[in-house]
Amino acid sequence: MPQLMTLEGTRFYFDALAVTAVADSDADTGEGVTTVYGLAAGRLRINDSPGRFLQSIHAANKFVELTRLDDSHVWINAAAVAVIHSPVREDDSTGANCIIPLGGTRFAVKEALDEVQRLLNAHGARL
Repeated sequence: MPQLMTLEGTRFYFDALAVTAVADSDADTGEGVTTVYGLAAGRLRINDSPGRFLQSIHAANKFVELTRLDDSHVWINAAAVAVIHSPVREDDSTGANCIIPLGGTRFAVKEALDEVQRLLNAHGARL
């Protein structure tokens, strides 16, 4: 069973299917630290790189790398995505081209809606 240790020292054992996303920076602080979504109510900060973490849980081919609005990257678990949509009026000024609501977190990305759909479906989504 996969495991991780947060920067704060909390150890997690988990099912790799529960990971919904992994990012290369903390969206709240902008700090360049790998953050893992889906295993707890918030995000978990870890010491591994996103790629090394995904390889260690044998899930790299199930995730799609996308670009967040600040040019950082997020890897989305394609099978976990049930819906994507274009920005709504209040999102228009952010520069987002696609919104991915996932597990209580809203990921706004630069890639076009159709491109995100194609990438996600190629990695196991059914959109």
